[in-house]
Amino acid sequence: MKVNLIELESLLRSRKLDGTLVSKRPLPVERLAPTGLTRLDDELGGGLTRGHLSEIVGPSSSGRASVLCAVLAAATRRGEVVALIDTFDSFDPVSGHAAGVDLSRLLWIRGRQSSARTTPPGARGVQAIDDAIKASGLVCQAGQFGIVAIDLAEAPVTAIRRLPFTTFRRLARAIE
Repeated sequence: MKVNLIELESLLRSRKLDGTLVSKRPLPVERLAPTGLTRLDDELGGGLTRGHLSEIVGPSSSGRASVLCAVLAAATRRGEVVALIDTFDSFDPVSGHAAGVDLSRLLWIRGRQSSARTTPPGARGVQAIDDAIKASGLVCQAGQFGIVAIDLAEAPVTAIRRLPFTTFRRLARAIE
């Protein structure tokens, strides 16, 4: 059976999988959340796509937290309310404020304070991640947040791998 591109895109849209499509057509400005970082926004076609999961990854000291703070700061400057699910309680509000985050527009959900590097990938690390995922689901269902961020940067890889493969799909549905 031969399926043309238009039929395939239509099928993906009907199954609500059109977020997987890549298009050269620019998105309307209301569908974008500029990051506040010009070069990154240029690469992203104007910013992060609203209503979609985005991931900031990189090794330790690569600037992940700085990018996150820039995204939160840009959103709060636009007057949006943002949420940060801080799995291992590592967010520094003084640094966030210095980066431009309006803390009065930030819902900060603090996780258990412990170093993920010293926490065995057993009960405490897994429980903290589970709690963060549940909290993010509730925040997404509540709506009205311009940005919802889950900080899993220091989570043990083994604990992340224990998450069911449907975890982030469920979060994507909550965002919709």
